[in-house]
Amino acid sequence: MALLNDFVAALDLAARDHGLVTRPQLVAERLSSSSIARLANTRRALRPLGGGVYVVPALEDLRFGHMRAALQRMDPQRWLEQIAAPWAKPQEC
Repeated sequence: MALLNDFVAALDLAARDHGLVTRPQLVAERLSSSSIARLANTRRALRPLGGGVYVVPALEDLRFGHMRAALQRMDPQRWLEQIAAPWAKPQEC
């Protein structure tokens, strides 16, 4: 019964973001690591996309889902550092 409650919690989270949910979101909803792993092993419940991002296949948005998943995996601080790197280097004369 606990796994069913965890799946309902994952569904609620995923419904807010086009079928995508991240591991930190699941942990914040008090899902244990073993529960997340069991849901991921049940491919109809959660399908891992990598980088701690999962999709609920029943709620998946097939049009832009892969792009949204990539954005959720991205670390904003690292991205900003990479964008700013060319301007941060001192210019040589």
